Amino acid sequence: MAIFYGGLHAVDILLGIATFVPSLAMKRGPYGKRVAYFGFATSVLDIIGAYPYAIGPILTLVCQVFFAAWFVAVGSKLYRMR
Repeated sequence: MAIFYGGLHAVDILLGIATFVPSLAMKRGPYGKRVAYFGFATSVLDIIGAYPYAIGPILTLVCQVFFAAWFVAVGSKLYRMR
């Protein structure tokens, strides 16, 4: 069980890094700065969300909602691009 939750913890930290890097690339691209800064905030919340035992279920839900909203924001920008 410790290996399972340790693996989930490692994946969540990598998810935060994987959110930060595209947001950094989006900052100067056609996506706009708002989506990039929203990605930076989401990456911070992803790192915080890697500790669900310490932050509780409500803040864990907030972290997951921010991640889903970031995907929707990036997807809507991609959909509007030609």
